[in-house]
Amino acid sequence: MKDKDQVKLLHNQYMGNGQDHYFTIDQGQLQVQPDQLFWIQTHQEKITRLLGLLSSDCFVDLGCGEGYFTIPLSRRSKISVGFDFLTSAMEIVKRQVDYDPDHLSLVITTGENIPLEDQCVDKLLCNHILEHVIDDDIFMGEIHRILRPGGRVLIGLPLEFSPQVQLLIRLRRFILPSSYQLLLEHAKPGELMPELIGIQNHIRFYSLKSVFNLLQRNGFQIVSAEGIGLSVPNQVRTTIRRSRLLFIISTFLSSRIPSIG
Repeated sequence: MKDKDQVKLLHNQYMGNGQDHYFTIDQGQLQVQPDQLFWIQTHQEKITRLLGLLSSDCFVDLGCGEGYFTIPLSRRSKISVGFDFLTSAMEIVKRQVDYDPDHLSLVITTGENIPLEDQCVDKLLCNHILEHVIDDDIFMGEIHRILRPGGRVLIGLPLEFSPQVQLLIRLRRFILPSSYQLLLEHAKPGELMPELIGIQNHIRFYSLKSVFNLLQRNGFQIVSAEGIGLSVPNQVRTTIRRSRLLFIISTFLSSRIPSIG
């Protein structure tokens, strides 16, 4: 099986079996799971503020998924398009009562050949997508191609290579589970790990520096960086997300020191 087919197959399974970790659908509405509420709400606030959509904007959500952020954002712009390479994700969007095809067009694409003209997009969101793609340079190159001069792109992704995680790796035999330590010990920031294709959803791991390098070599100017929560092993991350106070504190810190978020 080809690499792209493996990624698509795994993501189809994830959308069908794993998205209920974040959302459920109740009477045509996406409902956030209680232990993800602060996480999702903080994303929504930051995305809305940092994108700064105008009523004259052409807006693209590249990797729109189930459309939780896409649908409300689409109402703020003149033209909106949600791209994803999973038909299952598009069906979830269409099932929602707030979905309006007059405000939001849905298109299937892998992101390696976006069916839009050069320099036609004002604002673009790419949230938690880059860690899933096989070639992030091609992906970012396509974003740069369709973005208008002076346009704005908002990239969201997990930073597995953070100072605190690197410290934990050094203490791994006492703290980290074996599966987590092995992944990061053999990974290099931002580089594809082919052995993970078809095995898990995240197939590359980033540090803040590697994200900056990716953006700069593809022609982007970095305006700002903000963190959400803390980059820590899953067990600790789940505890932080469930506590509003811990999550507010961790997000406050990572907003000022993005490399830890």
